[in-house]
Amino acid sequence: MATAKPEAAPAAAEEAPVDRPVVLEYKRSKKKAKKQGYSKQFRDMQVSEGKFAKASEKLARAVAKGAEAYNDARKHSAGKKRDGAMRDMGPNLAVGLSESLREASSLPLDVADALNTKTARQMMRTQYRLLRSGLRFWRL
Repeated sequence: MATAKPEAAPAAAEEAPVDRPVVLEYKRSKKKAKKQGYSKQFRDMQVSEGKFAKASEKLARAVAKGAEAYNDARKHSAGKKRDGAMRDMGPNLAVGLSESLREASSLPLDVADALNTKTARQMMRTQYRLLRSGLRFWRL
């Protein structure tokens, strides 16, 4: 007696392809930050003010780092020996001051950069001319 083999289901490759909708995804462009606009007469003043604000922020950060360095050195001295915080107050203050000065070392350059504007240079030239003309009077 011959047995009939059950037919296998057709393979997936043999089936007709299913039509799917084509979905296009677009990347949204990031909006560029709007450039800060200044009026011509106040441009130098506003830019200088922003640079002074950054310099003062840097100074505050330097003072905070110095205070933190002093406090760490003080705790280390206090834990090492009795009355260590009082004994080592001078060196601990020097550590904190050193850290503050290290952080704030570029501060004079930042202030000079803030003052170096076209308007400031024009004012200096004007003052120099007035001073020079005043000194001619005293010439011997």
